[in-house]
Amino acid sequence: MRAIPPQTEASIDEARARIKHTDNVTVFAPRLLPWSETFVLAQMTAMRRWHPTLTGERPVPKGLPLDSIDHFTFCPSPLRSRRAWYTFCKRIGIAHPPTLAALRHLGSSLLHVHFATAAVDYWPLLRALNQPVLVTMHGFDIQIRPDWWAAGKGGFWRRNYPKQLRKLARQPNVSFIAVSNAIRQKAILMGIPPDKITVRHIGVDTDIFVPGPLPITQRPRRVIFAARLVEKKGASYLIDAFRAASAVFKDAELIIAGDGELLERLQRQAQGIAGIHFVGRITPMMLREHLNSARVVCCPSVTAENGDAEGLPTILMEAQASGVPVITSSPGTDGEAVIHGVTGWCFPERDVAALTGFLKHALADDKTCDVMGKRARQHAVKDFSLSACTAQLERDFDHFASHRTGESNHVRS
Repeated sequence: MRAIPPQTEASIDEARARIKHTDNVTVFAPRLLPWSETFVLAQMTAMRRWHPTLTGERPVPKGLPLDSIDHFTFCPSPLRSRRAWYTFCKRIGIAHPPTLAALRHLGSSLLHVHFATAAVDYWPLLRALNQPVLVTMHGFDIQIRPDWWAAGKGGFWRRNYPKQLRKLARQPNVSFIAVSNAIRQKAILMGIPPDKITVRHIGVDTDIFVPGPLPITQRPRRVIFAARLVEKKGASYLIDAFRAASAVFKDAELIIAGDGELLERLQRQAQGIAGIHFVGRITPMMLREHLNSARVVCCPSVTAENGDAEGLPTILMEAQASGVPVITSSPGTDGEAVIHGVTGWCFPERDVAALTGFLKHALADDKTCDVMGKRARQHAVKDFSLSACTAQLERDFDHFASHRTGESNHVRS
């Protein structure tokens, strides 16, 4: 498949002619597509009965390759006047006519929006399309404190975001998906009606992420961290804990995969600690190779200063599917993504002493890690298979697409 030129009816009709599926869904994402949003691409490529077309406002330079899906962007025109027209329409809360025409020609019967922030931002378009809207909430879009938005720290145009989201939730054609039970509870506290929220895991490909050929008992004492290097991922706490653990296990290694705003600060923090390696951003296939040589994966997530927190970190499921136990402080994962003492260990946020203890246990006890890894694999296959999770999402699509409603009200204020 290829990119669909935006606002070109002939090319969109051509793409539709190639579609043999029963129904089409238009998938909205803010940008197409950051490397941190591999879950969007994975979910779309796993669809079997619905045909998705990914659409967003702008491409990400050197972002994820999108050759496997149909996709187009709203406003890539090099003409300044056309970009200005699009921006003007967006700011005053009306649908940009050429973009609206292009979206209508996709022939979808359902709109699936990733991130509640995008649903609010794109509401003029979504409203004008007059189709059922399903919004997947992932984390920051529901976790960040209202006062942070009100202070304009999320941008001038999002100062009233919580209020706009509650108004959006009252529209009869809008429903929500939470990627975890913790996200659902946060959404309820935000003011979204409980009966409008369904919990659905995105899942991981358990045919790609599989246990490696080398059993854990024969692997080096290697710890893997794979995430964006931002506050809520908690990498600084892992470095402190590894400093203490590596004083006991001289051959221990810590692989830090990812990039982000905290990279240089973390590199300075790690100076003088033997065994820490920063490997930068990696592809899913590179991650699989790292997991196949890992003793344990660590996800020391914290709640950021503005209230932002993890939803359900994909790395937890990828590690367990690969037969690797995990150590995590990600909020709300205990009993859902991770079974404490069975598939890994959960510890309180920012508790470096607890994290150090679990690291030492994992590095010292081959047998426990081996048993946990096998149970982790079973847990991932049972509850987080991408194919099973996506099949359930497609059943949700069937349900919501069959309940079309009339045009809803405006949510801007």
